[in-house]
Amino acid sequence: MEVLIRTDSSRFIGIGHLMRCLTLADALKKEGAVIHFVCRDLTGNLSDLVKKSGHHLHVLPGPEEKSFLLESEDDSHRNLHPVPWITDLQETKEIACSITRKFDWIIVDSYSLDANWENGLRDITEKIMVIDDLADRNHDCDLLLDQNYYHSMKKRYSRLVPDDCALLLGPQYALLRPEFKNIRKNLDTHRGSVTYLLICFGGSGLNSETVNILKALKRVNNNDLVVDVVISKTDSHGKEIVDLCSKLPDCTCHFQTNNMAELMNKADLMFGGCGTTTWERCCIGLPAVVTGIAENQLKIAEDLAEDGVIYYLGQSSETSISSYKHALMAMLNSPWLVKLLSKNSLSLVDGQGCKRVVSSLMIPEIKLRPALMDDLENIFNWRNAPETRKYSLDSREITMSEHKNWFINRLSDANSILLVGQEKKNGKFAGVIRYDLCEDTALVSVYLVPDQHGRGIGSYLLKEGSCWLKQHSPHIVRIEAEIMDNNKASVKAFKKADFQLYSSKYYLNISES
Repeated sequence: MEVLIRTDSSRFIGIGHLMRCLTLADALKKEGAVIHFVCRDLTGNLSDLVKKSGHHLHVLPGPEEKSFLLESEDDSHRNLHPVPWITDLQETKEIACSITRKFDWIIVDSYSLDANWENGLRDITEKIMVIDDLADRNHDCDLLLDQNYYHSMKKRYSRLVPDDCALLLGPQYALLRPEFKNIRKNLDTHRGSVTYLLICFGGSGLNSETVNILKALKRVNNNDLVVDVVISKTDSHGKEIVDLCSKLPDCTCHFQTNNMAELMNKADLMFGGCGTTTWERCCIGLPAVVTGIAENQLKIAEDLAEDGVIYYLGQSSETSISSYKHALMAMLNSPWLVKLLSKNSLSLVDGQGCKRVVSSLMIPEIKLRPALMDDLENIFNWRNAPETRKYSLDSREITMSEHKNWFINRLSDANSILLVGQEKKNGKFAGVIRYDLCEDTALVSVYLVPDQHGRGIGSYLLKEGSCWLKQHSPHIVRIEAEIMDNNKASVKAFKKADFQLYSSKYYLNISES
């Protein structure tokens, strides 16, 4: 699979977009994908991290002028962007066409690009994925990821994406590096006391919050606190921060550290913004005092605070040295609050988000067709596979004679529909889906070809089957399924395909009583 990722980093933009795209790229690479990044040469960028991670980097030229104010008639959001979108599209497309005729996916993570840019790339990619969290402009995409937390999450993109666009919404899809998931496995319950403090406000380095917190720490005068401070190499307050750190008894300043997970794991409390580090903190249960340092962080922070996940001070214009001092004192004197924030954080993010996103990207397009006599032997082998029989209501291994009789009867029965799923791209078999019709109801059963397990194909087959049934048997108004309670994978697949549990079914086999 060939993937192109269009994203940027800079002193103004920060590094959040690039870092989450790198996390996704690394995970896709492990699945065999080839990743090409297209990044613009902006001041303070960290695009070299792409090459260090083993991916292909293609650099767009920096702007001739310092900035270009992007204002779209159908977009209320204003964001400094180095070039007009049409120029970005032309330059990106030129690079893309020099790499391959057609990509499997183009992924874009940029607040300044919208449906116009995305639509212009339709002829050189099979599918487009957008990573966004503003929900303030239209997108022409097949998959949209917003890993952030909003009370009204499901409504945010209702009119901004195509009707058939798949939505991955919420922190359960947070793109976290593997080290956070690994730390989570061995976590102890937070004890509530605060000895180690971590301060980090992201990679833009344009705010003075770190300076204010360090000054507040001086006023608190707690010599027992061990403090780690993380700032960008291009932080405009760098010299002042280093000086303030040197005047505290046990304070270390880190520049662009690559061991953030380790520092977070050591910390008892963190001061920071509400950007991508929010989900890293939540994954390992690190309590946080949060300041909104960007407009797009404010609503997220408000909703998280309302649900007891963070201690929110408000946006940066409302904070001061005094407010940071009072917040720190409150946390030092309230172990119950520290423990509560840790507990609520852990319940929000489980560290499996990147795996879920990769599964959505790796699912191939599947076409369904009615089974033919030529499929008899394949279906016999798939049905008798241990993986299939393990969760089948009839788990015994059947003979070819039994199977042949059953198969011929199914093909000739007007109330039975037997479909075979194949990948559109290469014709590889994916699974079998069967419907038994009774008046306006269909009983469905589905199983996968043995080597297709674990790819999320089951729910895709069910969705495609429902569409096929709606088209070819319009009198069917309800689809039912019987699933064994211990078949967690099938339960998950049916739920993902919008099936709902409505009753429990019990039976007695009197021949064995």
